[in-house]
Amino acid sequence: MPETTASRALQSCAFLALFFLLCVRIALPQADEPSVRSEHFVLSGLDPDARWAKTLLEMAEDVWRLQSEDYPSAPPERIRLVWIDKSSEFHRLVPQQEFNTLAVASSGSPTIIFNGPRVNQQSSLDIRKTFVHEMAHLYINHNVPSEIPLWLNEGLAMHLARDPGREPTLFMALRNTLGLLPSLGELERGFPRGEQARLEAYTISYLAVARLQMRQPGGINGLLHALEQPYGGEAFFRDDVWRPLDREYRMTFLSGIHLFTLSVSSQVFWLLVTLLFIAAYIVKRRRSRIKRERLDDVVEEYIDYFDFIDEDDS
Repeated sequence: MPETTASRALQSCAFLALFFLLCVRIALPQADEPSVRSEHFVLSGLDPDARWAKTLLEMAEDVWRLQSEDYPSAPPERIRLVWIDKSSEFHRLVPQQEFNTLAVASSGSPTIIFNGPRVNQQSSLDIRKTFVHEMAHLYINHNVPSEIPLWLNEGLAMHLARDPGREPTLFMALRNTLGLLPSLGELERGFPRGEQARLEAYTISYLAVARLQMRQPGGINGLLHALEQPYGGEAFFRDDVWRPLDREYRMTFLSGIHLFTLSVSSQVFWLLVTLLFIAAYIVKRRRSRIKRERLDDVVEEYIDYFDFIDEDDS
C-alpha cells in the first residue's frame, strides 16, 4: 500500500511538472516564432513586416494609455497578442466563439487572440473598437478579484469600449412582454448559441449595466471601483440583487412605449413615413387616372348613342 501511494504521488508530481512546462510553452513565444515587441505588448504569429504588425502594436499602446489614464486602476503591464492565420485554427483554440468573431481575450494570462482572416476584412476603426472591448476584458480580469457574472463582464466591456452593440427593437419589447427574453440569471455563466440569440444577450448585458451605472455614484468608473474591492462582484450572483435589476432595466429600456419613442425619433422612422406618403400619393394618382379613363369611356358611349339617335331621326 505505501509503495502504491508513493507511486501515485510520483506520477501526480510528474503530471503537474509536465502540465507546468506545457503552460510555460504556450504562454511564451517560441524561439522560431516570429514576434515583435512594444513597451507593453508582444505580438506573435505575424511577420514583423506585415501591414497589421505595426498598426496593431500602435493601436494596443494607445488603448493601454487610455485605460491607464481613464480607469480606476492600471491595466496589465505585459500583454501577449497572438495572430492566427487560419480561421479553422482560431475556432479550434476558442471553439465557443461565433464564425464572425474577430478576437477574444484569454481568461488566464493577459492574451488577446486574433482571427487573422476576419481581421484582414475589417477597417482600422472596427479593429480598434474590438481592441478596446477585449482590452476591457483583460482590465476586468486583472483588477476585479472576485468572479462576476458573464452579463456583467460583457456589459462593462461594451460600456468601456463605448460600443452599445445592436439597439433594442420593438421585436425585443414584444418578446420581453411575452416573457421570452432570457433573464440575467440565465446569462451568468454563458450566452446562448446562434448569432441572433447572442446579439440579443449582448444587448441585454449592455442595457443592464446601463441601468446599474445610473444608480451607481461615479457612473461606470464608480461601478468598476466597487467591483475592484474584495468580493465586490460576488453579490451579483444573488437572486435578491440581479432580479430587481432585471425588472428595472426591462421597465426602463424595453418597454413598448420607450422603444416606440425611439423609433419615432429615428431617421429611419421618418424615412418610412415619407415613403408611405409617396406610395399613398402614387396610389391616389393611379386611382384618379383609372376613374377618368372610365368616365371618358362612359362619355364616349353616350356620344355614340346620341349620334346614332340623330342619324335615325334624319
